[in-house]
Amino acid sequence: MQEINAWLLNDHDFYKGAELYEKYGANSFFKKLLTSAGPTPYNVSKLRAELEKLAPASPATEEIKPTEAVTLPVTTQQPATAETAEKAAPNQKDHARYLFLLQRRNDIVMQLDRNMAILDLSNDKNVLFQTAKQVLRLHQQKEEIWSLIDYYQEHGTFEIIPEPEKPSREKEMQQIYVSLSKARKRLADPEYKDRAKTEKLIADKLRRLEELKGGEE
Repeated sequence: MQEINAWLLNDHDFYKGAELYEKYGANSFFKKLLTSAGPTPYNVSKLRAELEKLAPASPATEEIKPTEAVTLPVTTQQPATAETAEKAAPNQKDHARYLFLLQRRNDIVMQLDRNMAILDLSNDKNVLFQTAKQVLRLHQQKEEIWSLIDYYQEHGTFEIIPEPEKPSREKEMQQIYVSLSKARKRLADPEYKDRAKTEKLIADKLRRLEELKGGEE
C-alpha cells in the first residue's frame, strides 16, 4: 500500500485517490458515494481521511472509542400542509433510519467490547479463531455505519448528491476565500469546540487554492 503514502504525500488527485480506495478500501457505501457524487468538498475531505487510515504507517486496527452522545437539532414545528407533508415524509424516513443506525452503532460497540474480553480471557483456539473473525466482521460493519451517520450529519439526508457542475477557476477560488473567511471566524470564537475539523478544512482549502493558483500560469 505504499502507493497510498505516495498519494498522501505528493499527489492529492481526487480520481487517483478514489481508485486507491476502490482497490484497498472496504466501505461499500463510501465507494458508491465516490463514484456517484464525485469530488464534492465532503468527498475530498473524507477520502483523504479514509486513505490516511489505510496508509501503511497507520495502526492495523482502529482503537474503539467510547460512544459519544449525539445532540440532535431542535426544530420549530410548523402547521402541516399537503406540500410540507410531502416534503417531510422522506426527511422523517431518513431521520428514523439515522436513529436506528445510532442504536445499531452502539450495539456493535458493545458486541466488540464483549468479544475483545473473550480474546483476552479464553485459551480455546477454536473460540479465539471464531471470535477474531466476528471482531473483523463487526469492525467492518461499524465502519459502514459510521460513514452513513457521518454523511447524514453532513447533508441531512441519505440521498447521494450528484457531482455539481465544475465551477470556473475564478469562481472556485472565490468560493474558497469565502469558506476560509467563515472557517477562520469560527476559530476566532474561544468557545468553538470543533477546532480540529475546521483546521483540517482550512488546510485542505489552502492546498486546493495553491493548486488553482498554479494552474493560472
